[in-house]
Amino acid sequence: MNKFFQTIRSLYAVLLFFLLSISGKGFAQSFTVGNLNYSVNDDGLTVTVTGHVDGPNASGMLVIPDSVTFAETSYRVTKIDDFAFYDCAGFNGSLTIGKFVTTIGRAAFYGCKGFNGSLSLDESVSTIKNEAFRGCSGFNGSLVIGDLVTTIGNDAFGFCYRFNGPLIIGNSVTTIGDHAFSDCYGFDTLTLGNSVTTIDDYAFAHCSGFKGSLTIGDSVTTIGEGAFYECSGFDGSLTIGSSVVSIGNHAFYNNCGFTGNLVIPNSVTDIGQGAFKYCVGFDGLTMGGSVSTIGNYAFSSCYGFAGELFIPNSVIVIGAFAFEDCAGLDSLLSIGNSVTTIKQGAFFECRFDSIVSLAETPPTLEDMTFYGVPGVTLTVPCGCVSAYETSAWHDHYISFLDDCASLTEDDEQAVPVYPNPTTGNVKVEASDLRHVSIFNTLGQQVYDSQADGNVFEYDLSNHEAGIYLIQIETISGIATKRVVLTK
Repeated sequence: MNKFFQTIRSLYAVLLFFLLSISGKGFAQSFTVGNLNYSVNDDGLTVTVTGHVDGPNASGMLVIPDSVTFAETSYRVTKIDDFAFYDCAGFNGSLTIGKFVTTIGRAAFYGCKGFNGSLSLDESVSTIKNEAFRGCSGFNGSLVIGDLVTTIGNDAFGFCYRFNGPLIIGNSVTTIGDHAFSDCYGFDTLTLGNSVTTIDDYAFAHCSGFKGSLTIGDSVTTIGEGAFYECSGFDGSLTIGSSVVSIGNHAFYNNCGFTGNLVIPNSVTDIGQGAFKYCVGFDGLTMGGSVSTIGNYAFSSCYGFAGELFIPNSVIVIGAFAFEDCAGLDSLLSIGNSVTTIKQGAFFECRFDSIVSLAETPPTLEDMTFYGVPGVTLTVPCGCVSAYETSAWHDHYISFLDDCASLTEDDEQAVPVYPNPTTGNVKVEASDLRHVSIFNTLGQQVYDSQADGNVFEYDLSNHEAGIYLIQIETISGIATKRVVLTK
């Protein structure tokens, strides 16, 4: 009898497995409807598209439906599997993706060259994995990345080069992966969502069709190596957000079209090698007060820069050929007080008409640092002429000016002067002020007045950019302080 019941129990188990398989509940299963293969997801309610019945030989139009019915059970289509349509180059026409799809798998449409028209990723899509559409070169309209997408994977749209409309990246995207849109040179405008924090290496490399201005929002902290490498179509301004810390090597290399003043915000600490090399359209450069390293060739051949150049006090190293061939820089060069090293050819063929070094210890110079720069007077900190004359600077400049030489200084004391550099207003704090005079580096007096109290303020904005000497007389004596005025 026991053997009989054991046989019945085994048959029941087999029958139950079969019934559950048909119903699609409790066990994963695969099935085919039309020309697409599916597998049931773990929830038993949704399915993943796993491929085409004809594999890489598939042809015609491709429609990923909203839902599919099998064995009298309806399933929502929520995922397109990794490599589902890999190298299916025979598709033609538009690509339709169902409204419930949330995930487009790795290399899901890799090499599907036949698609055309615009590509719209519905608001349901949240994940676009690596290489999802790489090499889908037929799309010829716009591309909108929906507001649920958080990450655009590495090479997701690499070599999709026939898009000819705007590229709009949704407001939920935080990371744009390596090479995500590299060689997509047909787009005409780029809109970055307001949540992007990282633009990875070569994300938009060779996307030369972009026009107009580029705004990198305040949410972005990292601009990767080659992020906009050779995106030469831009013809407006470049705005770098106030949270960017690092600008990678060659980040904007050969972006020849940008115009206006290039402002490096105060958040940036590192400007990578060749970051703006060959960006010839800018007409001015303003660097924030946190930059510590200017990489080799960082601004090489940016010959559109004009006027003065102020290296902020935060900079420690100026890289080799950093400003090579920036011949438009023909006014004042002010070198910050923390610079310790100026590498080979840093100012090769620049045309400054005056140079000021704020560093009390002469920065180390390498070969050709000032090759081709006209011989001009070098102004150095008060009391530091001897140090510069006995250093490598003597090989470049035979005329040195001590910035306190034109003034009588009875009692130099610690008197705070700020902000320094300044764009206009300057404040002096000292006990028992009596008299304040301000001179330019030519020794010409631009201000002179009696003073009292403990604080003095003056607006320099109506004067030329450059170095100014503030002579402060107090009850204790006379001090001379230097301030840099930028424009």
